[in-house]
Amino acid sequence: MKTYRLVATSLLAAAMAALVFSGPASAQEFPIQGGTGGGFFKIFCPPNNFMVGLRGRAGVVIDNFELRCAGFQTTPSIPPRKNWNRDPNTFASPMGTAGTSPGGSPLFLECPVPNFVRGIEFNTDKFLGRHLIAFVTMTCDHGTFSGFQELRFGFNFPPGFPSTQKQFCPDGSWAIGVRGRRGERVDALGLICARMPPF
Repeated sequence: MKTYRLVATSLLAAAMAALVFSGPASAQEFPIQGGTGGGFFKIFCPPNNFMVGLRGRAGVVIDNFELRCAGFQTTPSIPPRKNWNRDPNTFASPMGTAGTSPGGSPLFLECPVPNFVRGIEFNTDKFLGRHLIAFVTMTCDHGTFSGFQELRFGFNFPPGFPSTQKQFCPDGSWAIGVRGRRGERVDALGLICARMPPF
């Protein structure tokens, strides 16, 4: 009996670890684009929370960032797709940072309420012999209300801009995180999207 419980507990722990590493099963993951250095990473928001911004440091390239998340809220409203809102309180994803470099200058950018991040654009620049992410432009919107806002995380716009990599979530989906490659700084990125919870 003890052996059965030990095996069951081990299997449950392994399944939970796999879920934490891989993210939601319904998520859509874009290709990782950018430099080829560093090692793989994946950072995403907890269930029912979506990406609203980035906080970190940047100079010639992005030195590090953490994901900023906020909760999804439903509100009684008609017509459909106007019946959701965003928790004004934001927090850092518990999954850590991309990059560890203390260089550059501090940056803290979040979409205004009620918007979430819908897509990103980014480019690389050569720095210390490697192609690293130079900036990330986040597009914030609500999906129903007119208008959107672009927030640019980074100070450097290398040759080739505006020929950037563009990754946007499909209709009905918003960003929940990013994956990519990182070392001391951020080498490459790919957006992770998921559908809003049922209304």
